[in-house]
Amino acid sequence: METPEEDYINLKLNNTTYTVMEITVVNYGTQTVNPGESAVYNFSEYPGNMQILASTSGKTTSNTQVGLLFSWDFYHDMTGDYETDLIITSDYFFMRLRNAGPVDFSPIYVNWEKADQTVDNIIIPNNNVNYNTGYYRAYSDTEVRAYYNDDSGTFIYWLPASLYSGENNQLVELWWEGAGFGKQGVTENWEMPQASEQLPVPQFMIKEAHKTKYLNPEYGVAR
Repeated sequence: METPEEDYINLKLNNTTYTVMEITVVNYGTQTVNPGESAVYNFSEYPGNMQILASTSGKTTSNTQVGLLFSWDFYHDMTGDYETDLIITSDYFFMRLRNAGPVDFSPIYVNWEKADQTVDNIIIPNNNVNYNTGYYRAYSDTEVRAYYNDDSGTFIYWLPASLYSGENNQLVELWWEGAGFGKQGVTENWEMPQASEQLPVPQFMIKEAHKTKYLNPEYGVAR
């Protein structure tokens, strides 16, 4: 990542999501940007009206998409320094799962029996560690189902109650302690999980990301 420089026209694009983002300024290259970091482009002279592209989603270690894919495609006339945040709106949520039950979970369904139901064929092991998954559509009655890996007829479910917080880049953490219903909330001390080929790639946590001050935000579109 470059840094803004004096006597240059500087473009700074901030990744405010919980997932790694690919950011491209057409004709000026692509940068891979971790959560909470920025892509910076420096121009020694007026570069004109620039097309900016970006995309992000949850990923497994084998680079398989988890959850929804978000993309950005917009133009900005670089008459001076410009900074913007790339944002996922409150219509969606990012999900972490923790499993302390007797068996591994797989697969994971989000928005069960809705038109935009998703299914991720990932394994969440029963090791009581938080794992990142991806972004999903937020409804007032969103249902998440995690099936027993060794029994396709048994599942744990959650009905997350905080999905209409009205805040962008919202995070929901779901867990099961091995008895009763699934639970949800926010874990203060987040442990970086270990990756394997079956698991979502562990990403960096952004503490209180939804409280970022947004300057000229650009909103992602789900695909």
